Amino acid sequence: MLRGFDVSHWQGSVDWADLKRRYGIAFGACKATEGVTFTDNQFKANWSKLADIDVVRMAYCFGHPKRDPEATVEFFLNLVGTLAATDLLVLDLETGDGLPQATINAWAKAWAVHVRKLAPGHAPVLYAGAAYMENNTGKGLNGPYGTWWYPRYPNAFVDTTSWPSSLTATLPSPNAWGGPPNFWQFTASFLTPDHVLDANVFNGTLAQLRSLNGEDMALTDADIAKIKAMPISNTITEEPGDTITLGTLLANDRKRLYDTKAAVNDLAQDVAAIKAKVESLSVGGVDLDLLAAKVADVLAARLQS
Repeated sequence: MLRGFDVSHWQGSVDWADLKRRYGIAFGACKATEGVTFTDNQFKANWSKLADIDVVRMAYCFGHPKRDPEATVEFFLNLVGTLAATDLLVLDLETGDGLPQATINAWAKAWAVHVRKLAPGHAPVLYAGAAYMENNTGKGLNGPYGTWWYPRYPNAFVDTTSWPSSLTATLPSPNAWGGPPNFWQFTASFLTPDHVLDANVFNGTLAQLRSLNGEDMALTDADIAKIKAMPISNTITEEPGDTITLGTLLANDRKRLYDTKAAVNDLAQDVAAIKAKVESLSVGGVDLDLLAAKVADVLAARLQS
């Protein structure tokens, strides 16, 4: 489980470097905008400090479904600015503005679609609690959004300095997402020396965290071994029902490549030997190019006469 905090202007200035030293955080989230008019006055400082400590950054937009979804996204992204490949863009869905569930659902989907259009390569994150995931508000959002961030605060983590070692949050029932969350906000009252913060864990590895936008993850040796052992149809032999492993096929391809390279090298040596033989037949002391030019002149003069 990886650790992280999320903040807004309510916490004032936050020493992210100290938080990383104390708690070994791998990610940090900060509020950027709300609706189409409000900008968090601590966002730029938080965003810059997170970049300085080399953690995965998460910027969030507090959504208001009464506002135009595309205008909301554009206002949000304009403040966030240039994005790194691992930066995560979050819709904080905490209010429906009194609208019907189906309307909120359509708005959230439109928000995600516009983010993907304006920030290609970035799969939006949905922050939503059980109140939305247990009804039609959350229906079908696992798709437009690549990741779910779930707030659920057990009593054991009220005014805490401890971190959960596993995902023990009670999930919505029914659960519109269809599975467990990626992020769990387990408390709104984590006690640090300087602040009371929202604290979160990510249910995965650092490689998985850094690839939430769809970046290719590095293959482990175990992954490579599994891939090499995969059986495939054998197109090398004349036996149509025969199978070999992918590793064997790759080994055969490498051997053919080596044999071809060796043959090309042999041919190059033959060409060099032929060239040297031809050059050895030249008449010593005679400029063959000049002789050829003179012969050409004589032939041209005869043709003219």
